[in-house]
Amino acid sequence: MEIVATPVVIGPFFSGNTAPAVEGFLTWDAGGYVNLTGASAQFIVRRWDSIKQEPYGPLVAGGACSFGAAMNGEVIYSWATDALPVTPGWYCGRFVITFSGGEVQDSQDCLFEVQKGSPVMPPPPPPP
Repeated sequence: MEIVATPVVIGPFFSGNTAPAVEGFLTWDAGGYVNLTGASAQFIVRRWDSIKQEPYGPLVAGGACSFGAAMNGEVIYSWATDALPVTPGWYCGRFVITFSGGEVQDSQDCLFEVQKGSPVMPPPPPPP
């Protein structure tokens, strides 16, 4: 898969949201899509240190992914309820692919900002 020194920036996301999903199309360094047929994938999220330009600390979110067009490298992570980090700041995510033969490969990093989300207002009471 393509490992690029400069991470891809996506988002922003908002604390408390469960959408949009994170979708990636994984490619090989030499060109062409990674065939994900028979593979499994996880999306992992850690905090991002903007001074050192590297992830730090424990995993703060993530989980199993689904595949769109697996033969064309399409992998999708849908945020589970309350899975998106709630603390505003910068985060680093990456897909970890386990191929059917047991080989494990990480994707390049993607950076995203989590901003404070708007509170959800309850619906007004019914009229008397």
